[in-house]
Amino acid sequence: MPAPSREKMVHEQRLELKLKGMPSYVVEYVRSKRRAKYSSSTLLGYVHEFYKFFEWLQHEGISGVEQIKNTSIETLEKLSKENAELYKDEM
Repeated sequence: MPAPSREKMVHEQRLELKLKGMPSYVVEYVRSKRRAKYSSSTLLGYVHEFYKFFEWLQHEGISGVEQIKNTSIETLEKLSKENAELYKDEM
């Protein structure tokens, strides 16, 4: 088996670092996609998008948490359609 490329190794490291600040359900999701052989570059992109969304939830006062890692799944379950559309429009 060939050695991983430098880019893959860098993306793996960045991914692991960013996952430390994510809620457990995001970590679980990413781990499942990793087992399904998604590339580290793709997963890093996913985590970046999750981060932007969770940051927006904080900024808008929707999540009510100081750290993204503490964003509850209930916050997402209770997210209104209007808020989801507002986020989409702003991005």
